Order: sequence, then structure tokens, then C-alpha cells
Amino acid sequence: MEITDHVLPGLSSSIEVMEASTPLTYQDWGHRRLGSTSGWTWSADKAGELPGKLLVETPIANLLTAGIYAATELFLGGVPTALHTGTLAARLILEG
Repeated sequence: MEITDHVLPGLSSSIEVMEASTPLTYQDWGHRRLGSTSGWTWSADKAGELPGKLLVETPIANLLTAGIYAATELFLGGVPTALHTGTLAARLILEG
């Protein structure tokens, strides 16, 4: 953290708690597939192996999905993907 003090003097001494995570953290603690942070995979290389599609609509009547696993494509990351798929699901309900 001392490196940041060159840009923001005193920053490192102001930090009370610092957390760090890796794909293994997401896999072990979050039960995320292959340690993904953005859906089905965290790797852009692996994302190309998946068919890019939204999974908001399901084969089950009146069952919609939302969240980071509701899209197989590497969209914009975990939270933006969850928001986007949630918005799509809401539109489907409202337009229903």
C-alpha cells in the first residue's frame, strides 16, 4: 500500500480493513462456477466457448431468471449482468 502514498499521501495509514479475493475465493465461498465473477466464467477465453445467449426466459411457464447466471455471454460483469437480466425479466412481466 505504500505505493499509493506517492499519489495519495497518507492513504495506507488510513485503511482499517482490506479484503482481497481470487477466483478461488469466489469458487469456494460463493460457490461460483470455476470461480467466476461475471457469470458462467471469469475468463474471456473460456467465454468464447459458450453460446452467447440470455437465459431470462425458461421453458417453464411464468418462470423467469435474473442474475449473473441468466446470460451465457460475458456481458459487463456480475452486477451489471444481474441488473440487465432483472430489467429484462421485469419488462417481460409488465408487457406480459
